[in-house]
Amino acid sequence: MRKALLAERLFEPLSRNIIIKDKVRDAFRDSPNDLRVQINQSLDALSAHLDGIQATAKSKTFKKLKGNPVPPASHELYVTSGAGAKRLFGHYKDGQFVIDDLADHL
Repeated sequence: MRKALLAERLFEPLSRNIIIKDKVRDAFRDSPNDLRVQINQSLDALSAHLDGIQATAKSKTFKKLKGNPVPPASHELYVTSGAGAKRLFGHYKDGQFVIDDLADHL
C-alpha cells in the first residue's frame, strides 16, 4: 500500500530546506513506478539528513561532487544503484538545498 502511494505522485519534501526544480518534477512524471517510489524515499532520507534527524543510509548516500561535472549541482543523492543507477543532483542556495536534476550516475 505504501509503495503504491509513493508511486502515485511526487510528494513535497518533509523538510522546508529542500526545493525541487520543475525539471525534476517532469522527470518524476515520466519515470516508472519503482523509480518514483525510490525518488520519494530518497527525498525523505534527505529531509531527515538536512534537518539533523538522522544520517542518510548508505543506499541513499548524499555527497559532494568532485569537480564541477553537472553545474550548478555541487552534490548528489543516490536514488538507485547498480546498472542504470539514478541520482538527484543539486546545490545549496540561501540555506536551502535545490534539487536541479534527476539523471544517470556519473
